[in-house]
Amino acid sequence: MDLLTFIVILAVGAPIAQAIARRISRPSTAGDAALRDLLEQAERRLADTEQRLIETLERLDDMDERLDLTERMLAQYKARERLGP
Repeated sequence: MDLLTFIVILAVGAPIAQAIARRISRPSTAGDAALRDLLEQAERRLADTEQRLIETLERLDDMDERLDLTERMLAQYKARERLGP
């Protein structure tokens, strides 16, 4: 590689390297803000879904208890029927 080629590569490569370095070191851009907004929306939706799941599981537990009670009451009724008056 001759000196002229080295100077051309340096002249072209240095500004590109500086631009890449600035892009990497820049704390935030409009694209980053949009991604941050999407992440916050996803986190809110996840939290909402988790809360709805918790509420659904609580309702399911309540229904399970009610079903158990109903089954016990039905079994007692059938036992009394078999025994007669």
